[in-house]
Amino acid sequence: MTTFKLHIRFNLVMARTNKKGFSSVKCRLTYNKNRKDFSTGITVNPDHWDPKKQRLLDQSDQEETIEHPDGRTYIGYRTGNFLARQAMKKSGKSILELSNLMPKEIIKLAGY
Repeated sequence: MTTFKLHIRFNLVMARTNKKGFSSVKCRLTYNKNRKDFSTGITVNPDHWDPKKQRLLDQSDQEETIEHPDGRTYIGYRTGNFLARQAMKKSGKSILELSNLMPKEIIKLAGY
């Protein structure tokens, strides 16, 4: 059985900032040597971004954060990763095919 790795990277678009000085976060999915870049719709303060870990150092001034009682702030990333893998497994679609779908459609394909 052939297996392929799904790579997910988050990068800031430093060339453009909004009025608050925040930059957009882009996501790059790579699966079977095929890449798909898309915007996450999230803007962050570049001074609070850790490029090596691809995450925020501090979310106190961010407009979009994910709260969790035990302090996990990146549960959304892990959940999205899990849903994408489940949708690929159950539907037989590639990550590139999923990238053209709306989140509700991906969740449905994942069986939820």
